[in-house]
Amino acid sequence: MIAVFFLLGLLGVLLFAAATGAAALPIAEILMLIGVFVLFFGSGVYIAAVLGILAFLTGFMFSDRPWWN
Repeated sequence: MIAVFFLLGLLGVLLFAAATGAAALPIAEILMLIGVFVLFFGSGVYIAAVLGILAFLTGFMFSDRPWWN
């Protein structure tokens, strides 16, 4: 249930920011994170593992520097 509220909140923030004309939103990256989130929770993976993996993926998706630095 918490995951559903988190996803709805994330989508709400994305839609609100896009509607108000916020600067350069990474819409594709956010939608990919939501997709990964749904995939993991749909397969029944433990919440802490999902959040750890998503934190790792977020660093890769939103960072301009290479991961080895």
